[in-house]
Formats: sequence, C-alpha cells, structure tokens
Amino acid sequence: MKEISHLIAEFKEAVIRGLVPPLDMSLVIAEMDRSLKNDFDEIFTHMSMDLEDAACDIFLAIKHSKESE
Repeated sequence: MKEISHLIAEFKEAVIRGLVPPLDMSLVIAEMDRSLKNDFDEIFTHMSMDLEDAACDIFLAIKHSKESE
C-alpha cells in the first residue's frame, strides 16, 4: 500500500480536478466517522461535531439537488 501522505495527495488532487463525485465524498466522511468512533475513541470523544451527521447532510443535499433537476 502507498504511504498515507501519497494517498491523501492523490485524493486531494482528484477532488480539486472534480474527479470525486459528491456521493463518494460523503461516503469517505462517513467512513472517517466510523473509524474515529471505533478506532480512536479518545479523539472522537472530544470532537465538536459528528461526521456521520455531516455525511448525512451531504447525502441529503445531493438527493435534493437531483430532485430539483
């Protein structure tokens, strides 16, 4: 597997270039939430927001934007 810094740089570049659809972005956020809850509870406990809520908000925004097309 590549170094995480390389993966982050590639993902960031893909986002900047518009290659990562919004739904995939929300799935990444949801997975980050799951990992922080399950693997890094000491960090999750001190977070000011729930990333699962953010991912859900993004998903709903995508759904509503498609309905208005």
